[in-house]
Parts: sequence; structure tokens; C-alpha cells
Amino acid sequence: MRFIISENRINDLVIKYLNKTYDINNIHWTYGMDDNYDEDENSVEVYFGDYGDGEEFFRWYNSGYFVVKCDRCPLLDMDTDIKENLTNLFGNKWEEPFKEWVKTHFNLDVKTIE
Repeated sequence: MRFIISENRINDLVIKYLNKTYDINNIHWTYGMDDNYDEDENSVEVYFGDYGDGEEFFRWYNSGYFVVKCDRCPLLDMDTDIKENLTNLFGNKWEEPFKEWVKTHFNLDVKTIE
């Protein structure tokens, strides 16, 4: 049996899943480092738990991070297992709501998810 779900409904479902599955209070972030080990505001590492001991959630890159122009930026590079899990649950319908969720919780715009 096949069900037809409206786009708004699937977006709401994905957001509810993300809010229930990923405890925003246990998700932390830090700026990435440049070649001189200085903070680089063009990249952000988002992780669960403590830095270094935790699990990576995703990395975010703005176009200023790359030497050459990156048309896919701002770019979000996700943990493979998390990405596969979301794809298994929602097909490719999770990406747009996930971008909204990242904007809401981390104030990061996302154009491309890899």
C-alpha cells in the first residue's frame, strides 16, 4: 500500500524526527582551523558530546574557506552514517527540512549537503 504525503507534512515529520533524535543540548560546535591553527570563521565543526571525544555530526564550510570559488557553498559535509540513516528513512526528502533545522539551531545557511 502506498501513501501520498504532502510536502509540508513530510517537512514537519523530518523536523520532528530531528528534534526527537538529536538532543540540541548535547550538540556543540567550534570554528575550524586554518593552516596556521587559527580559528577560521569560514568553517564550523558540529559534534555530539565533548570536543575530541565526541562524535562528529557535520562540518560546515563557507566559500571563504576554499582557495577557489565554491559554487556549492555554503556546504555541509555530514557524517556518512547519519546521512544514510536519514536517506533510508525519508529518501531525499530530508535535505530541505534539515537545512531549515541547521539554520534554526546553528544560524548557518546551507546550499549543498554532501
